[in-house]
Order: sequence, then C-alpha cells, then structure tokens
Amino acid sequence: MTNVFARWSIVIWGFWLFFASCSASSGQVIPRDVREKLGANAAGLNGLELRFSVKKTLLAEISSLPKPLQHLGDPKFLTASEEKHIVRIGGGRLFQRVANKLTGIGECAFDGESIFSGRPDGSSDHSILSILTKEISLEREELSQKHFFWCFFPDAGFWLPSSARELGKPVESLVLRFARQGKLVDYQSTNEMIEVRFEVPDPWQVKEIMSREEIERYVARFKGDSAAIQRESLQSLMDYSKRAKKRVVGVRLDLTKGYACTESWEETEEGQILSRTTLEDFSRAPKGELWLPRVSKKLIFSDESAPTFISPKPILSVVTSLDKIEQRRFSEDDFRLWYKTPGGMVFDYTAEGATLNRPVASEVPGELRRKQRSFFTGPTFWIFLNLLLIFSYIFYRRR
Repeated sequence: MTNVFARWSIVIWGFWLFFASCSASSGQVIPRDVREKLGANAAGLNGLELRFSVKKTLLAEISSLPKPLQHLGDPKFLTASEEKHIVRIGGGRLFQRVANKLTGIGECAFDGESIFSGRPDGSSDHSILSILTKEISLEREELSQKHFFWCFFPDAGFWLPSSARELGKPVESLVLRFARQGKLVDYQSTNEMIEVRFEVPDPWQVKEIMSREEIERYVARFKGDSAAIQRESLQSLMDYSKRAKKRVVGVRLDLTKGYACTESWEETEEGQILSRTTLEDFSRAPKGELWLPRVSKKLIFSDESAPTFISPKPILSVVTSLDKIEQRRFSEDDFRLWYKTPGGMVFDYTAEGATLNRPVASEVPGELRRKQRSFFTGPTFWIFLNLLLIFSYIFYRRR
C-alpha cells in the first residue's frame, strides 16, 4: 500500500511540475512600466515632420535568385530604390511624400476624414489627384489595399496605419502590437537592455487560395516574361499559404536610450532568418523623451514575391538615413492635397454625383491669359481711354 501511494505521489508531483513549468513559460508578460514607456514613445511621434533617405543595394548574384526576385537587379529598380521621404504625423492625421528619379513624386494624405492621393505636376506631366473617404474605400471592398507604404518606422519599432480600415488609429509600439496580436515566447532583461521574442501570424500568408485556373485568368492580362513571373510568384505564394505558419520576431530595446529599438529580426518557425535590422546613431526628438536612430540598416534574406525561397546570405540591403526631425504646429492643409496648376485632373469620389466606381472627374481650371482677352474688356483699353481723355482735354484748353 505504501509503495502504491509513493508511486502515485511521484506521478502527481511530476504532473504538477510539468504544468507549473508550462504556466511559467506561457505566463510571461511585459512589465507595466515598460509598456507605459513604449506607449509614450509612440505618442511622441505626434507633431513631428521627418525627412529621410532610403537606398537599396542588391547583394546577391541575379542568377542565384528565382525569377520573381530577379527584378532586384534591374537598373530601373536600383534607380527607383533611391528615395527621399517626407512624413508628417499629427494625432491620427498623416502625410507622406515619396520621390525618386524613375517615377517622380507620389503623395498621400489623410486629414481624419478624407484620403488624398496624387502626383504633383512634373516637368512634362500634369498633376493627378484622387479624393475619397474611409467609408467609400471600405465600400469599394478595398479592405486590404494600402494607401500608405511605410519604411523606417517599422525598423525603428513603430506601427503606423496604412489601409482604410486602420486609418484614424494612433501610432503604436510594435512590441506592444506583437504582444497584443501574438504570443510572447521569451522576455529577458538587464539593467541596460530588454530582449523580447514573439510568435505572430505570418503576414505573407493569404486567406483566399487561388486555384491554378484562377491564376491563369489573372496572368492573362500580362504578356511575355511578365506573365511567367506573375504566374510563378502567385503559385509560390499559394503553395506557401496552404500550410498554416507562424513567424518569430525579436526586438532588442536599449534602456539607456529611452527604450529605443536598437535591433530586430524575423525568423521562420524553424529558425531560418528572414531579415535583420540594426539601428545606429541615436538622437533625441525635439521634445519629450523619444530617441530615434539616424541610421537603419536592414538585411533581407527572403521576399513575399517568392516566399518559399530563403537565401542563406542576404540578398538585399536597405539603408535608411534620417536627415531631419522637426517639431511642428500643423495646420489642416498640412494633411490635405490640392494641385493648382491648370491642366491637372481631379477624380473626386466625395463629390455630388459620384458613385463607388465612377468619380466626378474635372480639370484644374486655368486663368485667362492676357493675350486671349479682348482689347475692349482688358485693362489696356481702359488705360488707353483715360489717356485719350487727358490728351483731348489738354488739346481743348490750348485752343
């Protein structure tokens, strides 16, 4: 009887230790003071205008890459990869300008209600401007369509809204977002550093799997190599998405720099590295306790256009340099777009008479040029008439 009791005691004790260890490992949480500090850092971006430069460099041999990634070696891509950015953040309102030598300037703005996207006047092209609202964008079933495309901020540890469904939400710490949407799997801290690792849903995984027939119908709009590349890329993404996947992300925070992110990385569940980012040369924002990196260096080992391919060595380098940070008192016009040069086109989905699929289109009106005005209605006529009256009066007095 005693032996039986002893054996059961050992079994029960073993189960208790097992469940206790599981509870301890899965019960890790980010301390409250850390969460408050990260939240304050995200809020510290409000009221800032940031200017930064982005340069991408191919590190791999083109022949070693699958077809969907070989565009990385195209001279046009490398020309377009040198970009200048201007970003304004103002309490849920956003402005972004991206300029490069190949495609010119593109802008997007959100003033809290309307979404503006456009291209200012170029050297040979007229401006184009589109205006719609969040509600219209959602009704057009553009749930996943991004209006803003952010760089630098994710590397620095911040999430900014991109799609219509997200617009209006505040800037958020990526660490807190990972904690909310994923699972904290490791938390380590010292007097100077915190390192966290999360298991999060794979952002490359698509929910709706396309059949081969649907892929063929889609790529029918392309010709030649473009069709083959699109076919291979889509098929790779569908094969990748058929298997439920998680991604492991890691972030290192520096307590001596206001809990700023100094390093981050992404891995597969099997431990294959997808990207690694290091941040350097920190300085404090004009106000508050926010520290931002002057330089971000990201190494990329895989890409969404060919998700099943993971290179053992980095294939692309992305270096972002923060050129200027300015604290500003923004006006409403800082988050709206309007191009005044005559000849530009405006496509307004908010105008009376517009439908979800057909905006009201109009051309920016031009002022009448002087040479087009009638002599008898222009200012020259009135000057001539006044002079005529003066000379007539002088002539009359001399008689």
